[in-house]
Amino acid sequence: MISFCGPKIAEYTLKQDIGKRMRSSNRFKQEKKELKQRKQKCEYCSENNASQVDHMESVSDFSDSVLEGNLTVNEAEELTNNSANFADSCGGSTGSCNQQKDKKSASEFGGDNSSDRIKRRKRNYL
Repeated sequence: MISFCGPKIAEYTLKQDIGKRMRSSNRFKQEKKELKQRKQKCEYCSENNASQVDHMESVSDFSDSVLEGNLTVNEAEELTNNSANFADSCGGSTGSCNQQKDKKSASEFGGDNSSDRIKRRKRNYL
């Protein structure tokens, strides 16, 4: 049983390191600064004020693609932090859209009140 733990722990640690790198990129930090100036509603519920930037396609999915050998870390970082992958989201509390969405993609999560951009992603996904 111990022989199975080592590789799983190493994979988990690598995935966390990749995710941390993607979330700390200059592009993502800049997007978070610009969010405060936009003062928009959440793109998922269209009800609450947006207070967080969400990756519509999750960092976790891109990290998995790196671990599976489908993308390099640089490619994953570029795709993850492309402005087309950002959505303004309500966040900070347990019931907020960003927390409810968690690791789902925008196309899996977006509802009837979502912005047109989220609805288009959902239509293309189905």
